[in-house]
Amino acid sequence: MKSKNVVWSNLLMILAGVLLIVFHRRDILSVLIVAMGIAFIVPSVTNIVMLLRERHKEWKFKDRALMTQGVVVSLGGIGLGVLMMLNPEMLIGVVVYLFAVMLIVAGLYDVIMLVVGHDNVKPLWWLFLLPTLMVIAGIVILATDVKAIESMVVLVTGISLIAYAVNRFMEMWLLDAPKDKSASAESVN
Repeated sequence: MKSKNVVWSNLLMILAGVLLIVFHRRDILSVLIVAMGIAFIVPSVTNIVMLLRERHKEWKFKDRALMTQGVVVSLGGIGLGVLMMLNPEMLIGVVVYLFAVMLIVAGLYDVIMLVVGHDNVKPLWWLFLLPTLMVIAGIVILATDVKAIESMVVLVTGISLIAYAVNRFMEMWLLDAPKDKSASAESVN
């Protein structure tokens, strides 16, 4: 089951990477921010409708307080979503830095998992190459002016997602396969 989840998450990363590469034009970050704004608005409106539809006159104070809290949080989500839709340029820097942090964290995670995550199997040196390059790319993005590299960030993130997923597939194939063969040999005996 775990390997199925890894395969699906890697395939989704490849798809996201391809989409980022194909649509890496300068305004793609604005489009992504508007899409995130919509992603805030839709569940927030749905939550308010559901909360208001379910209220009862015989509710206790605790129930009304929880409903009020849910409505306030949903109104905040709507407000943030509207802000993201009306002024996406304001949040481009945040998204760029989130992409950079994502590259660094994913690269470091992969390096750590290569070092400690495989029992009795020494990873090949070149499996460390892509995660290390991802960390370096993230650091370079953090150190560069956002407006100067906006389109490049999307392209680098897309390439990194694909490279990360391919690297994870190679790890599964090269490092996890020997364990599976010995486990299946033990189960036969």
